[in-house]
Amino acid sequence: MIAYETWTKEEAIEAGRRPYLVPEGLKTEYLVEVDTATGEIVWEWHSWDHLVQDFDSTKRNYGVVRDHPELIDINYYPYDNRDIMHLNSVDYNAEFDQLLVSPREYQEAWVIDHSTTTEEARGHSGGRYGQGGDLLYRWGNPSAYRRGDTAYHRLVYQHDPQWIPDSLQGAGRMLAFSNGGDRLREWSSVDEWEPPVDSLGFYSLGPDSVFGPDTITWWFRDTLDFYSVRISGCQRLPNGNTLVCEGMSGEMFEVTPDSELVWYYISPVCSSGPMHQGETIPHWGNTVFRCYRYSPGFSGFAGHNLEPGDPIELPPLGISSGRFQEPGLSLAVRPRVLTREAWFDIELAETQRARLAVYDAAGCRVASVFDRQLDIGRHTFLWRARALAAGSYFCALTTESGTLTRSILVTR
Repeated sequence: MIAYETWTKEEAIEAGRRPYLVPEGLKTEYLVEVDTATGEIVWEWHSWDHLVQDFDSTKRNYGVVRDHPELIDINYYPYDNRDIMHLNSVDYNAEFDQLLVSPREYQEAWVIDHSTTTEEARGHSGGRYGQGGDLLYRWGNPSAYRRGDTAYHRLVYQHDPQWIPDSLQGAGRMLAFSNGGDRLREWSSVDEWEPPVDSLGFYSLGPDSVFGPDTITWWFRDTLDFYSVRISGCQRLPNGNTLVCEGMSGEMFEVTPDSELVWYYISPVCSSGPMHQGETIPHWGNTVFRCYRYSPGFSGFAGHNLEPGDPIELPPLGISSGRFQEPGLSLAVRPRVLTREAWFDIELAETQRARLAVYDAAGCRVASVFDRQLDIGRHTFLWRARALAAGSYFCALTTESGTLTRSILVTR
């Protein structure tokens, strides 16, 4: 798993970070392996142990950055933000006993030797590949180790780098969601590439050159509308297609190797819970960090009921549904035909968060009456409708217990 450790401003400067970039110290990531039976940490790797910098020759990790692609330039991230790496995923290759991690701010994918002991992982020798905890391979942005040029910059604030599993199309290659952003490019892609690795797990790198490959094997781009500046992910499926999670818009879809769209789904859940069918989704309101597809035979499903249940989303506004009319949850409107204002009477059987909103006949929200925690018992709210045109409207009370809708007629 991924965790982070904090460093004071003094410690960061002692490690060679430029002083004006550390107003409040630093955060760097480390990896821990936990024995799930005992809860004991059995292995660790700390990025802090593998830094290099060419800013201050008096510091212990001073060196020529381009001569050390196996090390991490502590000054690559040029902003005064504490979170200089932002690892957002880790994947494991059992054949090579290696880990693939994703430092978003370095815009690369890094490979680390997992065969080391924790002590070896702190240094630069030992383990199956003889490099201790140093980077075995990195790809996506060679400017992070002062080599290459912009033509080699392939990953942009990426998420979810992974090895494609054996038996799937592209097995052994790497796959990642390249988000884009920060004016580098304002569109996203899913990139697949073949790392220069031999059958034993060693990666090739020529003198003063960049890690390959120079070009990708496959990618999905679509249009400029395909753009998720944060989160997101991807997965190669057994049928050779690729599942894509466009996280910021809550969209999940499947594409063929020819980039043909064959399945599409939008998450109907926002921060306040499931939305109604036809309801306008708030901007970045239904984000999804990542998604996976599992076959019916997945071992994690053993012993669980997989019979289809109710829809996740709520019914269209104005359509009553008995399954949401839970005991102790009531909503009344006085009067139902109104000119200027209405009273909402609500009764709850338990303390819970509730929200009441008014929608027009097309399902667009036109007013929010309240959205907050309510105590058990009866509550009355006054709503002024002077700004609304005459017509039919619906109010919806959404709580942790369920949802009730009522019709309203506004006259003038």
